[in-house]
Amino acid sequence: MKQTPRSNREFAAVVVIALALLACYANAWDTAFLFDDEASILHNPSVLSNALVQSLIEPNAGLPLGATVSTRPVASFSFAFNHWISGMSPAGFRAGNLLIHFAAAWILLLILRHAFERSGDKAIRRDAFGLATAIALIWAVHPLHTSVVTYTVQRVESLMGLFYLATWLCFIRASEARNRSGKNGSLWASAAIACCLAGMAAKEVMVSAPLTILLYDRVFVSNSFEEVWRRHGRWHLGLFACWALLALVVLRFSLANEAVGEYVDLTWQGYFLSQGYFISRYVFLAFWPMPLAFDYGFTPIGDPFWIASGILLVASWGALTLWAWRRNMKVAFLGYFFFAILAPSSSVILIGTEIAAEHRMHLASIVPICCALLGIHHWITRSGTSKAKPGALPIPILAIVAVVVAGLGLRTFDRNRLFADPQLLWEDTVAKVPGNARALAELARLYGEDARRERDPSRWQVLMHKAAETANRAIEADPGYGQAYTARGRLRLAGGDADGALEDLATAIKIFPGEAGAYRSRGQVLHQSDPIAAEADYTMALQLRPSGVMAAINRAALRMSMGKVELALEDYEHVLRYRPDHAMAWSNRGIVMEQLGRYSEALASREQSLIYYRKLDFQQGVEEERAAVARLKAVVRSSE
Repeated sequence: MKQTPRSNREFAAVVVIALALLACYANAWDTAFLFDDEASILHNPSVLSNALVQSLIEPNAGLPLGATVSTRPVASFSFAFNHWISGMSPAGFRAGNLLIHFAAAWILLLILRHAFERSGDKAIRRDAFGLATAIALIWAVHPLHTSVVTYTVQRVESLMGLFYLATWLCFIRASEARNRSGKNGSLWASAAIACCLAGMAAKEVMVSAPLTILLYDRVFVSNSFEEVWRRHGRWHLGLFACWALLALVVLRFSLANEAVGEYVDLTWQGYFLSQGYFISRYVFLAFWPMPLAFDYGFTPIGDPFWIASGILLVASWGALTLWAWRRNMKVAFLGYFFFAILAPSSSVILIGTEIAAEHRMHLASIVPICCALLGIHHWITRSGTSKAKPGALPIPILAIVAVVVAGLGLRTFDRNRLFADPQLLWEDTVAKVPGNARALAELARLYGEDARRERDPSRWQVLMHKAAETANRAIEADPGYGQAYTARGRLRLAGGDADGALEDLATAIKIFPGEAGAYRSRGQVLHQSDPIAAEADYTMALQLRPSGVMAAINRAALRMSMGKVELALEDYEHVLRYRPDHAMAWSNRGIVMEQLGRYSEALASREQSLIYYRKLDFQQGVEEERAAVARLKAVVRSSE
């Protein structure tokens, strides 16, 4: 079937977007998992076991408090599905993130074209496809979105964005089907409701989607709210009914998880007063994406000037939106959409794990990009200095778009370089947000890991001093951040200061009783001197974070020394449920089985350990397991 010119243009535009994205993220394929990727993906039992149904029904099973996917069933399912397809390959997960972002850009193009073709401005209607393509392309390559593409776990944001836009496009298709063919458009309307349901279970920001579709219908499709109700009332009722699923998800998972507000002493008043500043910053970054910060921590803005300035700016934009609604509803819709996306996370609802985040601008950034390009288009077309063929953008606009896309693309490519090295990423974060206690604590942990790998005593001492100094800075930045004390306690333990480690870890637990890492580390301190207390700490750590395999391994070793062999076996099997590729756990399970006289099972465990040590290319482990396998084979043969 011969393609129409319109479909040819659309195909060419989609290819350009795809190639631009591949170029921008060419250096991100092998970026390792980092930060919350560990809890939400690497140690997520639903992901590791490919339990696709469980990931939807119990997304928080086995996850620590505050894990990103613990209240988002569809996001949890997507990671489990990704693992089922490609294993735990970072490239496989990156491909999934990039595909979601690409699909969202494609859908955005189609939505914008539909809206621009209904503009009251003749020039915008004429250039609708070109403008839509340019905006979708700029949005796709914008460096603000590295936080939802390169940072794997923030797929929760891009997945919600995809379903938000898909709901929107399906509604448009439903209305077009009714207008063009006289059909009722029920199939497309059903698809819109299905996408809306999926979005509600992906992230809570989806809450505004039904209202957005209703207002879009009124502004761009129907002539009045009466017509909206008469022609599409049932569809809108179906979309608003999706709020029931969101309420169920929030009540079932969020309240049980009790993650919001648990980490720091942050009030909703301080959170709310800071949002004006951060929203203003987001808008600035949409126009000039420097400096970008991976994490803003949770310290509220304290300077009255910045608080007042931010509130004034945001209030002015809100007032302008309300004023525009009476003058030009199509312009006002842009303002509404910006606030609708940011309101759930950047208003009075306290998000205790982060006071601000650039990934919140994933969909909201569409608005400043639209405003900028439409403004440039209006100025150039009204000046009469440039002519264009029907359907094509004027050459000056094409030149501007090309320069902007190239600049943003290079910035995105450069930004990915930071994500490739967690230590470099956190150092960059500390440089841009110096008082960020979480960034400092993470950096102290990474410096400590470098020290543990160091074999030169003098170099080890330098690294330990650097790590301790960074941990002290984290505590100075926020004395109420428990994980900073956990980081310093671990460093003191590694340095042989058991008393200092116990003091810090006790403080961490007092500040935040849900800090599993503090219990595990305190168990290590007490491992020799007070095994009963150490066992209790390891147990508490596992109750708080079942996926914490090191707590289970430590408890198993402790129980072996206490003669609790059967319980030690349970611990090793617990580890293997979360980490089926854990070579040491397979080896130790085999040792326990041998002690229990279960030689065939011991042999099977040591053979599994041998397989995984070979994959790790750990020669000492390979030789030890090979010898154990040979010995156990002889024992099994002799017992037959």
